[in-house]
Amino acid sequence: MRYVPLAEAREGLIADDAIARAILWGDLLESHARRIYSAGIDPGVVHARALARRIVADEVPDGFTERDIYRNHWSMLSDKHQVQLAVAELVELDWLRIETQPTQGRPKVVHRINPAARAMRM
Repeated sequence: MRYVPLAEAREGLIADDAIARAILWGDLLESHARRIYSAGIDPGVVHARALARRIVADEVPDGFTERDIYRNHWSMLSDKHQVQLAVAELVELDWLRIETQPTQGRPKVVHRINPAARAMRM
């Protein structure tokens, strides 16, 4: 037992196992808070996770364009900005590679999927 000051200026003994449980509970709550607030901290992560799930589920073809994704109106990938954030994050994580293909007019930007990414399980 330890002598620990309690809330509201009360004092008393608290068992070591109670302190250990309180610390573990705090760690659990912190991990949940980080997951919840991650969207506000780095919104690209949330969109990248949504796109990664679609890639692993084989719903995204190799050589896709950003428009191919947002025209499906998938959750967290329903507009151009969301898809751009997701693609940028997955390029950084080496899930995707950007390729520019020449055309008669403006070059076409496509995204190549790393074959190892399709093998991932989420």
